[in-house]
Amino acid sequence: MIEQTILARRGARLLAIRHLGQAVAAWYGIDAGNVLDDAARFAGERALSDVPWEMHKPVVDYLCGRLLVPERRATPS
Repeated sequence: MIEQTILARRGARLLAIRHLGQAVAAWYGIDAGNVLDDAARFAGERALSDVPWEMHKPVVDYLCGRLLVPERRATPS
């Protein structure tokens, strides 16, 4: 029973990370897969599914930061 709870919590966190990744992708008009790959690299992994549970919160913070502090876009002069 405890193992199922741990798996469910991990799945819920990964789903939240995927949704945040999609929000970042929509904001910048880029591919969501690239954003999620970038989030995995931020955690030191090759794929999002390899990110350990201890890094879920930092990954969420990283993605939220990309939304709250958007990259500066060049404006035509």
